[in-house]
Amino acid sequence: MYDANGDLGGPLVRGKARFYVSFRDNNYYTTVAGLPGVEIQSRLSNATAKVNYSLNARNTLIGFYTWRYKLDSDRGISAAVPHESARNQVGLMHLGKVEWTSMLSDRLFLDLQVGVHKASNEYTSPLNKSRDTTGLPVGRNDLVTGQSSGTANNLAYNPDIRPQFTGSLSWSPGGKLWGSHFVKVGFQIHKFNSSGESWVVEDVYYYDRNDVPAEVSIYNTPGTSTNTKQNIGIYAQDAWNVGKRVTLNIGARYDNYKLGWPAMSNTPNQTAFFQPVSTPASTPVTWNSIGPRLGVSWDVGGDSRTVAKAFIGRFYLDPSTDVTVDANPVGKASRRYVFNDISGNKLLDAGELGNFLSTSGGGGAVRIDPNIKPPYGDELSLHVEREVFTGASLRVSYVYKTLRNYDAEVDIGYLAATKTPYTYLDAGPDNVVGTPDDQTLNLLDREKGAVSDRMWTTPGAAVGTPANDANYQTLEAAFNRRFKDKWMLMTSFGNTWLNEFTTEGGRSGVQDFAGNEQGFRWDPNRRSFGKSETSYWNYKLVGRYTTPFWGISAATTYRLMSGYNWVRTLSVKFPVAGSVTIPASEVSLNRAPKVSIVDVRLDKSLNIGSGKMMFVVDLSNLLNAGTVTNFRTGSGSRFKEIIALLPGRSVRVGVEVRF
Repeated sequence: MYDANGDLGGPLVRGKARFYVSFRDNNYYTTVAGLPGVEIQSRLSNATAKVNYSLNARNTLIGFYTWRYKLDSDRGISAAVPHESARNQVGLMHLGKVEWTSMLSDRLFLDLQVGVHKASNEYTSPLNKSRDTTGLPVGRNDLVTGQSSGTANNLAYNPDIRPQFTGSLSWSPGGKLWGSHFVKVGFQIHKFNSSGESWVVEDVYYYDRNDVPAEVSIYNTPGTSTNTKQNIGIYAQDAWNVGKRVTLNIGARYDNYKLGWPAMSNTPNQTAFFQPVSTPASTPVTWNSIGPRLGVSWDVGGDSRTVAKAFIGRFYLDPSTDVTVDANPVGKASRRYVFNDISGNKLLDAGELGNFLSTSGGGGAVRIDPNIKPPYGDELSLHVEREVFTGASLRVSYVYKTLRNYDAEVDIGYLAATKTPYTYLDAGPDNVVGTPDDQTLNLLDREKGAVSDRMWTTPGAAVGTPANDANYQTLEAAFNRRFKDKWMLMTSFGNTWLNEFTTEGGRSGVQDFAGNEQGFRWDPNRRSFGKSETSYWNYKLVGRYTTPFWGISAATTYRLMSGYNWVRTLSVKFPVAGSVTIPASEVSLNRAPKVSIVDVRLDKSLNIGSGKMMFVVDLSNLLNAGTVTNFRTGSGSRFKEIIALLPGRSVRVGVEVRF
């Protein structure tokens, strides 16, 4: 690997204008556990420029621009996702803004900003790194083992752009109106356009069961769709010093969101399954919300050595265009069928398409509930910090967060029809029938002839499901000794408890840690164990010491993290519903191994004229811990097969010059 970076700053016009520029290029190559001889490249380059221009003593103009380039040659690669099934990601990002700050008076400050964020990510096959799919192998995934082969079914080019205008006015009124105040009001206006161009090799993707063809998805690709989000936000807050020892922070925010899409059309290749479609511009979702917040800070002893803080507030989530992407008639979509491989060539031929199973993705296959509610979270936090001696403090924090009205997809039609009893024998973790770890699961299949009615909604009793709510609690203790007398120390321990619905599938990449993510499933078989009660903890220690040996400084970071909870999964082939992946138990019953990492840095500074040169040696994973971080969670012959190990010890040598 190499990591080259530099920055430069100084006056452009003395007393009037200053500039700053920086550049960094980080490029490294790594190997993949389970794929001998495979080397993947990751590269991240950044460039930044900033200019401050003083119009006069009270007014300043600021120009800012940053650029980022990202390359991930084999995104998602692992023993379960080989080179040909990974994706070559090339990402570009541009962010620029112009800001005007003005001291309107000694008590009034104005800040106005106009900017734009523009980004794109292109995901192509690493075999040709092109949008041309000619000659690429068709993709397939084994539903039992989780093994992928051929080309991925999510190749895409995703550009987006977000122009934004923000402003704030800060006021410090004179006099004493029940204490002193610092009032701030502001606004935000932005429009987000997110586009997606997608393609799938031969517009099909296959699903096998233990290497035997079972199902096939047919896509409405190629195509390009766009979704939009508009927001107007207004907020007000007041930092109110009630007395010498108590400060109140009172605020509220109003937001208006509009989600939809512009007029567009698409003609897919598979016209026997998807007709050409055109859609007018539409705004199916409009949300208005007000979120109040209240915080208090108390100098307990009046000597500024012990401070207690409390906060309570409501935050409405900045909605994603995912709310409308599947309802967009021009969005990417697929239809899944039973695949009867009569010819034995594992490819779809005439007469081999079986019963229809389901749709996925969009293409107008999803309708939006007119009563869908804006999701929000409530937060309650308590903090106590005590100065134990000069320069050192001890802090204890408790944070409680909730998530309510979280939107998700519910298939109203299939949910009502999923009521035919179906018994499934799970051979257990050892994958051997007749051993003590076997279990019988009482599941539900879909009735024949059921009609799908997919709806993006707020799950709950109104649509026949539990509410998609979640609760999170974190308790943390930390000690901080600021750098003084040649040493510093920071250490903390935190534990988080989660109560949420999780997906039944585990993460599958080499950069992932084994575990299950938050996600709602309308299918009762996929949420048969209800909400997950999980937890994780982490300990961290950071220290730095300037040694008496030639002025060399040593710094170390030690991290000890619990593994995440995870669940074994089963791929069940229902007579009517087809293959469905379900959890075999509660997620809380399993936990991945703990991860321990020690990183060390040695540095030495030398004065060179009016500048300074620093020599740096970084040792990552000093103890070369080879902890298993990810593995296959699908039940079967490859259950618990290792996907990823903690990256091994690495040494980075660098030189930094400042002048």
